[in-house]
Parts: sequence; structure tokens; C-alpha cells
Amino acid sequence: MESLKFSDDETIVKDYNAAKIKKPSKGEVHVILTNKRVIINYRTPNSVLVSDVNVDDVRGTDISWFTVKKMKRGLISLAIGGFSIVMGFGALTLGPLEALGGIFGGGLMLAVGIYFLFKKRTTIIIIIYTKAIVATLSFHNLPSGFMERSLTQNKITLSGEPGQDAEIMSKEIGVIIQDIQKSNKQNTD
Repeated sequence: MESLKFSDDETIVKDYNAAKIKKPSKGEVHVILTNKRVIINYRTPNSVLVSDVNVDDVRGTDISWFTVKKMKRGLISLAIGGFSIVMGFGALTLGPLEALGGIFGGGLMLAVGIYFLFKKRTTIIIIIYTKAIVATLSFHNLPSGFMERSLTQNKITLSGEPGQDAEIMSKEIGVIIQDIQKSNKQNTD
């Protein structure tokens, strides 16, 4: 893996292409398991971010993805658009310019409403829980504020969707981490 350095006795056990980044620029998120660390490696043409944690400190994982539509926004926009068009036609008695404004604005709101009704957003969440009080490593595209980002240094928040290995990763990452921890414990005993 380009630009990542590993210790002499560290070996890569599994490298997952976990997510595709869409914003702020296109790239990939890899979750890499070694015999020493769990690494989340985020790369775009403009940036690289690597977060890691000792594999023996991992206590669990949470990996999920789902697709949502913005139905409420779409329905509200449709209602406002329909109301504006009706009011625009009602304003014909006031003059054609007032009517045209209502009809045009209503049509625009209808278009926005239709967009929201059919627009889908895929969300992926990857969280690696450790001995620490908070989840130490995570990748998700749920919004978080400036204060949360400044207090939780290891949280990576981006816009993305599941990568080609997301499904297999969700099924096996916990077991592989447990196997690595068991092997590490036997090697130290």
C-alpha cells in the first residue's frame, strides 16, 4: 500500500476496499487489518488520511449501509409548488406579471419536490470500538459539527458509499480481528 509504513514484524492480514468517496473529492477508503493494527486509510487525489488502533485494543465493530430517500422534503416541496401554482393562477386578476411569478416559482418547487422524491442517498458507517471511552476509528457520511470533530480527533467524516469489499468485510471483519487477537495472545504467552 503506497505511503503506508509497517513495522518489520507487521504483516497485512486483509485489505478491504470498504467505501468509495464522492465528496469532498473522489477516492477510496480501505480498512486494513494487520497482525498489529486496524487501519482506516482514506485517499483522494487531494488528500490522504490514516487512522489506526492497536488490534489488541479492539472490542467490536459496527458496519452498516442503507439507502434513504428524502420523502418529507419532496412532499413538502410538491405541496408548496402546487399551492404556488394555484395562487399564481388566482393572481391573474391582479396582473400577468404577478401570476407568472407564482406559476414559475410553483413550477420550480414542483421540480425540486420531484427531485427529492426520486433522489437516493447511500450511507455507509464503519465504526471500530476499542478499550477507549469513545469509538476510536470510524468512517461515515453522517453530519457532525465542528466541536464534535475537534473533540473526537480520530473520527473521519466524508460522503461515500459502500466499496466492492463492503459486504464481505461486514461478514468477516469481527472474526478475523478475534483470530488475530487470539494469535497475538498465544505468541506472547
